[in-house]
Amino acid sequence: YEEFSLTSNMPLMDYSLDISDANNLLFVVSRNSQSKYAFADISVDGNDTIRPCSIPTYTSAEDFIANGYGVVGTTVYNGKSQATTFNMNGRTYYQGLAFDDTYYSSSNTSRIYYNTENVSSFSCTIGHIDNSSRDSATVKVYLDDVLYEEFSLTSNMPLMDYSLDISDANNLLFVVSRNSQSKYAFADISVDGNDTIRPCSIPIYTSAEDFITNGYGREGMTIYNGKSQATTFSINGDTYNQGIAFDNIYYSSSNSSRIYYNTENLSEISFLIGHIDGSAEKDAEFYIYLDDVLYDTITLTSAMSPLEYCLNTENANNVKFICDRTGKSQYAMADVQIVTQEKEYIAGDVNMDGKFSISDVVLLQKWVLAVPNTKLADWKAADFCEDGRLDVLDLSLMKKALLNQF
Repeated sequence: YEEFSLTSNMPLMDYSLDISDANNLLFVVSRNSQSKYAFADISVDGNDTIRPCSIPTYTSAEDFIANGYGVVGTTVYNGKSQATTFNMNGRTYYQGLAFDDTYYSSSNTSRIYYNTENVSSFSCTIGHIDNSSRDSATVKVYLDDVLYEEFSLTSNMPLMDYSLDISDANNLLFVVSRNSQSKYAFADISVDGNDTIRPCSIPIYTSAEDFITNGYGREGMTIYNGKSQATTFSINGDTYNQGIAFDNIYYSSSNSSRIYYNTENLSEISFLIGHIDGSAEKDAEFYIYLDDVLYDTITLTSAMSPLEYCLNTENANNVKFICDRTGKSQYAMADVQIVTQEKEYIAGDVNMDGKFSISDVVLLQKWVLAVPNTKLADWKAADFCEDGRLDVLDLSLMKKALLNQF
C-alpha cells in the first residue's frame, strides 16, 4: 500500500490509515543496525488509548538536565554533589553539561536531546573546561530537528552567557564537535527562570601561596608554594622558595610556558621577574593577558636586573602569563603578592554569586534543615535578625525580603 522512511532525528509523526476495505493489515519495519522505532498512542475507529503518553514537566533546572536522551560523549552534573565538579576560567561548577567525550574516546562529537514541550526558555554559561586540550569546537543547536544556529568555541574564550527561546519547540538538540580532546561545558543552566540549586564557586584566595597554587592551563612551568626550603630557585644570586618558574621541565619539546588565573576577587598582583641562575643565557618574551586580551609584552634577558611589576586586575576576570623562551633559558616570577578586592555586600546573597535570588533562599532552607554537605559561602548575609546566629526566623525574613523585590 505504501512505503516510507524513518530517521533517528525525525520529529514525532502523526499517521493515519483508512482500512475500511481491508481484511488484514501488515506492518514490516526494516531497521539498520540496532535502531528502534515505535507506533504509539494507537487509536482504532476513534477509540484512543486509555493511558496516553506523559510529557515531561520539570520542577527544576537539575530535573531538566538529568532527563536528556540520546546522550553521546556528554557528562551530566546534577548540582547535588560537591565531589563531582568541573572548572572553567578557574571557577568551580557543580551543575551543567560537560561535552567531554569521557565514554566515547574514539569520537570527538558530543550530543544530547531534550523534550521541551513544557519549557519556554533555556539559559546557561558556556566555556572551555580548564586543563583540557586547547583546540576549538563547534556548537550546533537544533529545534525540532531543524538547525537553529551554529557558533564556534575556543580555549581562550571568556565565559559566555547564552540564552535560547524554546517556547515554540517540542525538542532541543545540542551537538558539540570538538577538535582533539578539548572539552567544553554548558554550566549553571536555568530553565524557565529556575536557577541551579548550587551555583558556581568563584575563587577567594587567602594568601599569595593560595593564589599561585590555584592556576590552570599550566604548561612548561613549576609552582613553588613557599612551604619547603628544599625546593628553591635563584635569581641574581638571591634564593626564593615561592613563585612561578617558567622552566619547561615537563614539556621538553616546547619552549613556551603558560599559566592562567581567575582574578574576579583580586584587585592587584605584584611580583618580581628575572632570569633563573644557571639556565641558558637566552632571551624570552613575557606576555600578560587580561580577559584574554593582550595587556603587556616584556622582553626578558639573562643579563637583566630583576624587574618589579605591579598589575591592576580590578576590572579583569582572569589573567594569563605566557613566557616564550629561546633555547632552554629559564625565567621566574618571585615574591608574588596579591591584594583582594573589596566586594559590595549584598544582603541575602549567601551563595556569593553577586545577587540575591531564590537560590539563596533554597540554600539557607537546606542549611536550616541540616541537609548534608550544605554550606553557606557567606552566612552573615542571611542574618536578617542581626543577632549573630541563623534560624527559621532569619529564613522567614529572607523570604519576605525576596518577595519585596517584586
